[in-house]
Amino acid sequence: MNAVSSIQQVTNGARYEPLVQLRNITVTLDNKPILQNVDFQLGEKQCVAITGPSGAGKSTLLRLLAGIYHGHLEGHIEHFGTDCLASPDSRIGMVPQGVADNLNPHMTVVEHLLDGLDIHFKLSRRECHKRAHDLARQVALPQVLLKRYPRHLSGGEIQRVLLALALVSDPEILLLDEPTAALDEYTRNQIYQLLAQQRRIRTIVLVTHDMDLARAVADKVVRMGSGKVLEQAPATSLSSDICSRAPDTFKEPLVSPSQQVLELRQLNLNHHGRVLFSNFKMDLLRGSLTLVYGASGSGKTTLARVLAGWDPLPEGTELHRNGKAVLLAQHATAACARHFTLRQILEEPLIVSQQPVHDSQIRHWLKQVHLPHTDQFLQRYPASLSGGELQRLLLARAMLSEPELLIADEPTSALDPALREEMVSLLLTVQRLSDCTLLIFTHDKALVHLTGQAGWQLTSSGLSENGHYVQI
Repeated sequence: MNAVSSIQQVTNGARYEPLVQLRNITVTLDNKPILQNVDFQLGEKQCVAITGPSGAGKSTLLRLLAGIYHGHLEGHIEHFGTDCLASPDSRIGMVPQGVADNLNPHMTVVEHLLDGLDIHFKLSRRECHKRAHDLARQVALPQVLLKRYPRHLSGGEIQRVLLALALVSDPEILLLDEPTAALDEYTRNQIYQLLAQQRRIRTIVLVTHDMDLARAVADKVVRMGSGKVLEQAPATSLSSDICSRAPDTFKEPLVSPSQQVLELRQLNLNHHGRVLFSNFKMDLLRGSLTLVYGASGSGKTTLARVLAGWDPLPEGTELHRNGKAVLLAQHATAACARHFTLRQILEEPLIVSQQPVHDSQIRHWLKQVHLPHTDQFLQRYPASLSGGELQRLLLARAMLSEPELLIADEPTSALDPALREEMVSLLLTVQRLSDCTLLIFTHDKALVHLTGQAGWQLTSSGLSENGHYVQI
């Protein structure tokens, strides 16, 4: 990757007196250990990448460094030389995973920045606006986006807005949770460059499955598993061998596409003066598997929402669905009500649509997606599950509605290679069991190999035709 190779590793005369120190930290939630006896030190202008499988405790550790935690905490935490129990500190900025739910849908980008500046500084309105525009330039956010609302931003643009917000207080430490998840290669390279610039002036900790990012910007890699720190090593020691399987590892669904399940014609949609779709057309056959690729901002999520009926059809659009369509949303955490038990999360769509709720079906689909199907598990809350477990829970919820068309929006984003393969295997399994049509929108080029299917490129008028597949 040219952008990665062009980034020069920066060696800093790091001060080894730790800015943040965790000693013998244990965090439990619902009697389940999330972190176990963790020791962690963070020195001045270090850049540390935290890696490991989903459910390893990476995001919990990152939030703890920011002074945020849920559950019961034991151990000693020290921020900037001061003994403390976890508490927020303006010298620490945090960038959560880039979902629009982290932003106020009723505020523009510049209003978010002005609000943050007002909290941290006593500035005139003119100076606030100047600093807001400076922050936008610092994260390569075009000025034209400052007046937009979150719903009008792409995933990469949202990521840069969140980074700008984290930099509002000019923090000494910057924490990032999966900063390149679900971004296309071009946008990932932009984030690489931004972080390479930031690591020259501040300490950075990032949780990531992106080994290219870890090699490009990190000094040290911390590998976690089952809530424990398993290993700490220089980033240069990372293996470039990415686990993947041959195309024939997973079998194509044993179905015979014979009936059209979806027909879309004359979709015309503009986004802030930019044409997303012009006379767009699309057809899907029953039982088929379709992979759709496209750059950030190309309209993948917008199209997924339109096809699933989440967004209204633009005037003149013709959409015919033969059966029910269900959308498996990209961000599992945002799709789950925190105050609901897992049982309530599973039952909610059935209750809303006045469908019968069968306990046997709930347990059947939990078993199919490799989750416990006990009463104790169903009484738990979503905060007790990892991101990968939540994605599987939502897959079970989707299948309870018995869809003829299952639409998955970036189903493997922020998953490590092993769980990515498991998620693909589960999607193919539920398709085979239900005989549904499966439509996947993704940036993950590995899915071509994992499914044995060629991917179609999303264009403004339709999917690329005449056999012009995405070249992997």
